[in-house]
Amino acid sequence: MQHFYENIHGWFSYEYIYKDMVDQADEGALFVEIGSFKGKSTAYMCVEIANSGKKIQFDCIDPMETFSHYAESAKSDPAEWADYHAKGFHERLASVKDYYNLKQKTSHVAASDYADGSIDFIMIDGDHTYEGVKQDVLDFLPKMKSGGLMVGDDAWAPDVARAFRDALPNVHVEFNGLHCFVQIP
Repeated sequence: MQHFYENIHGWFSYEYIYKDMVDQADEGALFVEIGSFKGKSTAYMCVEIANSGKKIQFDCIDPMETFSHYAESAKSDPAEWADYHAKGFHERLASVKDYYNLKQKTSHVAASDYADGSIDFIMIDGDHTYEGVKQDVLDFLPKMKSGGLMVGDDAWAPDVARAFRDALPNVHVEFNGLHCFVQIP
């Protein structure tokens, strides 16, 4: 299947992470994406999963509403946020509909959907406020499998990096400028 994510509006800088995670995944792995926006990153991951032939569950958590700092952005740049809703998301991803599950709720609420130790990989790219990122890390850390990988996007933003450090004071967090990585012991 050919990639089509370039045709979807949004931000996405972690193709290499998604590709590596699919390559390394075991059959039956569970991947979670917090913050799917209009589906650009979701489309990329779905095509990678489809092309791998592996059975990987991929859950996308996004309330499809403008909360937090996104509410101000939506007011100041409404064109950027046009077509940000579940119907548009599903329409854009129709060709890969069998490769993702959209959980249209906040990440804090969605965390209770997962058993402890069940998630192999998670990308945290939702609410970028300090409080939002820290809450995502704390909510989903117990849900991660031993050996799993937790990644945060936009680690160049001081609030994102600080939230990861503060939520995990005794855990090594690796930063590469764009992303932060936590390998679950």
